Amino acid sequence: MTPAELQAFHKETETIVRQILRIQTAPETQDLFALEQFRHSRREAFEKADAKFDWYAFLPTYRMIDRAMDELFLRRIDRLRHNAGDVPELYEFFLAPFKGLMDKYGYAPRWDMIARLSPFSHDMAEYVFAEYRKQLKLDVDEPIDVTVFRGMHYLAATEAYQERARSELLSGFDLALEGYDGEGLVNDMVFVQLGHSLIELSDPSAAGVLYRAFIFAGDDERNYEMNVAASHLAQSITAFAYDGPLDSIRQYIDNYSENYTDDEFVLRARYALWYLTGDRNGPLAYLQDGEHKRNLSFVVSALVDLNVKEGKRSINRLCGGIIDLPKFPPSGGINEGEDRLAEAYQGLASVRTQQGRVLPAKSGE
Repeated sequence: MTPAELQAFHKETETIVRQILRIQTAPETQDLFALEQFRHSRREAFEKADAKFDWYAFLPTYRMIDRAMDELFLRRIDRLRHNAGDVPELYEFFLAPFKGLMDKYGYAPRWDMIARLSPFSHDMAEYVFAEYRKQLKLDVDEPIDVTVFRGMHYLAATEAYQERARSELLSGFDLALEGYDGEGLVNDMVFVQLGHSLIELSDPSAAGVLYRAFIFAGDDERNYEMNVAASHLAQSITAFAYDGPLDSIRQYIDNYSENYTDDEFVLRARYALWYLTGDRNGPLAYLQDGEHKRNLSFVVSALVDLNVKEGKRSINRLCGGIIDLPKFPPSGGINEGEDRLAEAYQGLASVRTQQGRVLPAKSGE
């Protein structure tokens, strides 16, 4: 597809989606299946028009339909106010959405939607709490289900379950390690997801919880994957006004810099330390050193978030003056969003191919 054809395809899909949302103000469950069938028909149409099928080109269209689907999910749930007897049917649907449409299994469960059934049935909340506990105990090679954590966030925002849900999220690391005897491995992605979840919880006490979890994950007795997870926890701490100890992060950086100097997880931890200490000179010196060539977006992120205007010239020199750098945004840490770097330095990631440098588009994985 040419860019013009791609834009026209997306626009056509958007028009149809808007019509569906305008018509389906109080959808039945079968109406949800109709929208999912429409998604598949659009993919088939895209594949016919684009023989290579560039997934990333189709992704904006996919996500647009996905957002519309979530809107219909919520509208279907809202109808329970008039007929709460449909709760069992919807629960079964959200356990395996669109089961039988494309295959006999359906899609992965939507625990975030099941949580929204809780105002109509206490059992729904209990199912989410139980699944959350299971997620915390997943084996090291089992994938996590992010919708479970989203469901917990919903419960944490409701009056009926707020205290319990917030308590269980804040104690998530302890629950995950309950009964752990130091042998075997702990699922590192559970730790990473808990870090993200505590950011969304916006509880000031979460910073200390994250730091204690960092100490566990960053211990050199842990496996490599858990050590990498520790860097994500350090970055999560930057979402809070944390003024507690940072010695373990410093030790972590010193420990792993010897063998992993420019690896992402070390630079992610450096970013966290620079930001948490307000160290404007650290990232500037690191960038000007000239010896570091990889994962410099973490360094640039620190310069942006700390509003180090002097770094603008260094970045421009690094990029060979091939891009026009806009003004620095106000500092704000991770709360400004993971795309703040892309917004502040449009085109910076293109330097990867032009300069042979590895510059991720955003500081995160």
